[in-house]
Amino acid sequence: MLSNAYQNIVIQKPKLILTLLFLVLLSFGYFSKDFRLDASSDTLLLENDPDLNYLREVKKRYGSKDFLVLTYTPEKEIISDDSIQNLTNLKEEIQNLKWVHNVITILDIPLLSSSDESLMERLKNYKTLKDDGVDKKRGFEEIINSPVFKEFIISKDGKTTGIIVNLKSDNKLREFIEKKDYFYNKSITENLNLKIIGSFIFDNLHIESEHQRIKKTISKSCALLERINSKVFVIIDHITKERMETSGNQTLSVSLNNNDHKKMVNFINEIANMCFEEFGILPVLHPHAGSHIEYEYEIDRILNDVKSDHLALCLDTGHLHYCKVDPYNAITKYENKIKYMHFKDINQNILNKVYEDKIDFDAAVKMGVFCPLGTGIIDFKKVYKKLDEISFSGYATIEQDIDPNEGLDPLQYAKKSLVYLNNFK
Repeated sequence: MLSNAYQNIVIQKPKLILTLLFLVLLSFGYFSKDFRLDASSDTLLLENDPDLNYLREVKKRYGSKDFLVLTYTPEKEIISDDSIQNLTNLKEEIQNLKWVHNVITILDIPLLSSSDESLMERLKNYKTLKDDGVDKKRGFEEIINSPVFKEFIISKDGKTTGIIVNLKSDNKLREFIEKKDYFYNKSITENLNLKIIGSFIFDNLHIESEHQRIKKTISKSCALLERINSKVFVIIDHITKERMETSGNQTLSVSLNNNDHKKMVNFINEIANMCFEEFGILPVLHPHAGSHIEYEYEIDRILNDVKSDHLALCLDTGHLHYCKVDPYNAITKYENKIKYMHFKDINQNILNKVYEDKIDFDAAVKMGVFCPLGTGIIDFKKVYKKLDEISFSGYATIEQDIDPNEGLDPLQYAKKSLVYLNNFK
């Protein structure tokens, strides 16, 4: 039926069809004058993009401005009188726009090698390409060969230059964006009836070359946590191959040398202060099996050496037991430092095999050494009792270290653990 209609209408009446198509195209062409494409940063980036949020947080804290970069390619040489005059006029016109704070061009770059005066004289009375009496060719060579300005303010071939336009702050727009972000984040948690308690970093605190990257990641996370009124940020040193192989056996585990330990301590001190003082988020240190903060003496050493008044502890019942630290005594011992808990159970039979066969931590997790709450060796009624004795009022997370690739279902583990806790609360 459709094929017959196609034959009778389209094939046998081509002139009519082409005429109709032409009329449709004309109507599209007419209404295209009303088409608008929004190419602002908000539409080109994903909603709640972490890098955009981080940029806004930096701007909010340190007052940096939004800016545009324009390019200018004159018909004549950049240092010709006509090109310099045109660029000067263009700068003035842009500068007069009400939304522009200031404009920076190649004509504003100080020249320090364009004269034979002493360095102090050149610094006191520096010249630019637009000043009278300047050797423009020599000045241009200085700029185009400068490691600071080459291929930044001036192209490699010297024919195109950049114009940096710093924009005035729009306080109303900033307030609108902050309100939008607040309600966006709030809607996510309220629609799911969730409260996000915090986040964590599980990274190489013991490697100095990683510190700046880690600090930037923490800053991004805490900026978001601050906006959604979260409480804690968990700090965990990453596991290492060497420590995983001996995890749970303190006599075989190799510690950091004093120099690397000191660097890690200084970094933990730095990020702990940043979390609390810049974002109002409480930093809690999580001793973790297979890391360089695992055994009781390492916990004590870190707490003694880190001088930040803000650093607290997150005790993990499963990891403590794995590393032969009594979780019940630990609650009592560190009562003034515990602000957050991870509830985790452990299969003692599997753990015994791990110890006997010297199985590394990663393999132990794959074997299912951590199990749903109530099915392992940890006595959570005793944990509750100990926490009650120290008047603990923080949060606890049911956490499960499992490998889904081994056929273990994290959702089912979580459900079993929650049912267990609800039965004796």
